[in-house]
Amino acid sequence: MINKIVKGISQALSKEFGDSCSVYTEPVKEELNETYFTISNTAHSCEPKLGNRYNNKNSFTIQYISKSDNVREEIGNVIERMEEALRFIQIDEDLVRGSSMKSTIVEEVLNFQIDYNVRTYKSMAESERMNNLKLEG
Repeated sequence: MINKIVKGISQALSKEFGDSCSVYTEPVKEELNETYFTISNTAHSCEPKLGNRYNNKNSFTIQYISKSDNVREEIGNVIERMEEALRFIQIDEDLVRGSSMKSTIVEEVLNFQIDYNVRTYKSMAESERMNNLKLEG
């Protein structure tokens, strides 16, 4: 499920920002000379519910690294666009709502945090049924 959410986030960012920013889903190991996003899953929990239902809680941090001269002004605009673009993301055929959006700026890098809570259903192995039952009384 985590990979599907990352894909949905990546697609939403690409749709909103187009070719002006790259989106990386793996850690960037070297400094790049471009403006880009990185997406990382920072927390995951799976809570069993009735039957074969589960609540998956997923927290993500999306970093925005800008190479602009006006970083603070640009980050202010990017936050608003990200909030709108990530409010709902597409996962398979469903729209999933983002919640608990929070932004912090550390050393000219935007850290945008968002949660996606998804209900999943796991198929259960069909149990073997009794073929013949005789009741005597």
